[in-house]
Amino acid sequence: MYLLFEAIMVVFFVVTLLMQYTIARAITNKVEAEQNSRLLGMQAAQYDNLKKYLDNTARVRHDFIYMANTARNLAASGDIDNLKKLLNDYGESIDANAAPPVYCNNTAINAITAHYVSEAQKKNIRITVKLDISQGLHITDYEICSIVGNILDNAVSAAGELHNDDAEILFVAETKQNGDLYLAVSNSYKGMIVKKRGKFSSTKENGHGIGLESVRAVVQKNNGYCNFHYDEKKFYSEIMLRQD
Repeated sequence: MYLLFEAIMVVFFVVTLLMQYTIARAITNKVEAEQNSRLLGMQAAQYDNLKKYLDNTARVRHDFIYMANTARNLAASGDIDNLKKLLNDYGESIDANAAPPVYCNNTAINAITAHYVSEAQKKNIRITVKLDISQGLHITDYEICSIVGNILDNAVSAAGELHNDDAEILFVAETKQNGDLYLAVSNSYKGMIVKKRGKFSSTKENGHGIGLESVRAVVQKNNGYCNFHYDEKKFYSEIMLRQD
């Protein structure tokens, strides 16, 4: 009876572990699917913007012939006021047809960067982006976008709470000659950071928390290095991903 009871307990323990693993895997798959869907949405939005730009560029080229002929006739007749108006209207149409931003050659990173630049601008945050990233990375698009997305999401959230001219973000990244990828983000914040058991708290009040632990996990999985630190005015995130 004792051996039977022990056997039943072992089976019960194994079944419990399998259930926990299944649940954890299902949650992970759901998160990955949501992030992949989000990335695809960002890439689709970029594609739509690029298509609109190309369509508008073709229209502007077509209209240029009409504009040039009209401008020549106005100049010949001495109608300077209408000539100025024509040139001004044409200039505004060109300005409105600005090309979608291209921050780097990596499609996935470019899409997620464009998204958060737009979010920062909506909150009147000064954001500077300097990227020199190659298309081919050993890390998956899902993982690199999880890293960049979490860091920029935290940065926009934290800087957006200032509501003044001090709100700013700097995002720089570079693929080194040996293939290593270096990422760094600095952002202003209110000046209050909460840590529990050595980890940043998961709260949106200061914009840093559970997202950074997710970044740390992905970086460590890929044999990389990450460092998060701060001073009185800015929060700093530094990532190094080795490509060997």
